[in-house]
Amino acid sequence: MIDLHVHTNYSDGTWNVKKVLSEAEKAKVEILSITDHDNVDAHLELRDNDYSDLFSGKIINGVELNVMIDGVKVEILAYDFDLDKINNWCLENYNKEISVDERVKEFNEMVSSAKKHGIILDDVEYDPTKGWPVEFIYPEIKKHKENKKKFDDMAWNDINYFFRCFTCDLDFPVYVDFSFFFPKLADAVNKIHEAGGKVFLAHLFKYPIKDYNGFLENLINNKLVDGLEVYHSSFTKEQIDYLYQYCKKHGLLMCGGSDSHGDKHSENKIGIGNNNLNINKAIINNWYYL
Repeated sequence: MIDLHVHTNYSDGTWNVKKVLSEAEKAKVEILSITDHDNVDAHLELRDNDYSDLFSGKIINGVELNVMIDGVKVEILAYDFDLDKINNWCLENYNKEISVDERVKEFNEMVSSAKKHGIILDDVEYDPTKGWPVEFIYPEIKKHKENKKKFDDMAWNDINYFFRCFTCDLDFPVYVDFSFFFPKLADAVNKIHEAGGKVFLAHLFKYPIKDYNGFLENLINNKLVDGLEVYHSSFTKEQIDYLYQYCKKHGLLMCGGSDSHGDKHSENKIGIGNNNLNINKAIINNWYYL
């Protein structure tokens, strides 16, 4: 069993590296990759410390990167790369702490987008020390029931889906182009390939994209991914089957993981996701040689 999508407290997970390794050992994971957002600090820690008493399996270098393609923010998973090269690139392109000015800019962009699309919005004072912009904008939009007609039910009722929409859906009434903040997908792919790594699109079905086939065709035609995350805790059996067959048809590599964040989103358990993930290590035989 493998799990190639796990987060620690170096990004938005709640467990430290040692706890993640212990839980992976309990779950009988054979191959593990820690894929924190926009940094490889967990793997630097692993390089500097002997944790073989905590985890007996193999560990693959990994990272999950926020990138932009045609105004849409998506995440890619990168694996098996030169650690120092990708660490340096992450330090150059991502901030460890998002600055107050950057949070304020994001907030102002959201307000501007909402007003441009006719969203009723009272004057909102944003305090960047007390949360993310979406945590201020979303409840303010919902105060005015007239705004509901601008959103589908999922965006209206789920702040996490709302967040995905405002970064991924160009037609969303509160869409913000994050090109000012995140690097282009093509630039990230070039750097990962230069570092000897492989690139996979993460959790396709979490993005509110209207034409999944067209989106994937664009990635393939422009050689922007080596493969797809076929297995994920949020996917249905039908979605997994679709991605599996898509990869087979187009000669793409496959990966998969629980997207465990420790005690946060605790239903995504290491190794087994929502209790039935159990990804066979055979899916990575053609790109990670055991």
